[in-house]
Amino acid sequence: MKNPLMKGTVLLVSFLVLLVALGTSAAMAQEQMSWEEYEATLLSWQQREMDAKAAIAEEEANIERIKSEIAAMDQRIMDITQQMYDMLGITQADVDQMNREMAAIMDHIDRMKMMSSQDLEFKRDEIDGIEMEIDALKKWPAAGLPAMQREMAKLRKALMELRGKLPKLPRTHTVVKGECLYVISGYSQIYDDPLKWPRIYRANKDQIKDPNLIYPGWVLNIPRGFPSTHTVVEGEYLSKIASYWEIYNDARQWPRIYRANQDQIKDPDLIFPGQVLSIPRD
Repeated sequence: MKNPLMKGTVLLVSFLVLLVALGTSAAMAQEQMSWEEYEATLLSWQQREMDAKAAIAEEEANIERIKSEIAAMDQRIMDITQQMYDMLGITQADVDQMNREMAAIMDHIDRMKMMSSQDLEFKRDEIDGIEMEIDALKKWPAAGLPAMQREMAKLRKALMELRGKLPKLPRTHTVVKGECLYVISGYSQIYDDPLKWPRIYRANKDQIKDPNLIYPGWVLNIPRGFPSTHTVVEGEYLSKIASYWEIYNDARQWPRIYRANQDQIKDPDLIFPGQVLSIPRD
């Protein structure tokens, strides 16, 4: 008779061998399934890669087509531009020069916009000068181009905004009974300084023959800002002109006026009524 312990041991070992065999078979089946999934995923990504490459090739063809269309449009624009240049009798150099002039004017306006209203009050003549520069540009042949007209409109708008910053002070004054130039000059809305009355006198010599005699009803011009020019009247000389407060308020500054007007002043001791002198401000 076989030993019962030995028999049990054999049965236990047989059972364990069976379990190991079953586990190995299951692992192999799982490994086989994962490999198939891997192959399917790889094939999917390979297909997506091919599709993407096909799409890229199609887009590259579209890009080349669009580039060709853009080149054709650029050439058409150049042809039309040249036709306009020919009609106006201008070249690209003329256009570039006008663009530089307009850019300089806009820069000037932008710098003045940063000034206070009080400071701008003494820049009225300079602002008027900017407007004259813009008016002069309108006469340039290149100003006929639509693009230039748009830029000119921007300049006009910027200048209007600059003028909007100017203080609202009167440019004329109607004399009433009891007033004199000294009193008028002292008004806060005029010069706020009675000692500045000579400027009103100089600006109204066409009707004021004697600064001590003005009459009710007269409409006097009230000049504003620092002038960029001065028209010589009888009895004036360079140092006297330089001494005016609205000029340099310093008679010793007369050489500045002389140097700026040497084209018409041959002898600094000889200037004549009616001469319009430039007054440099830089």
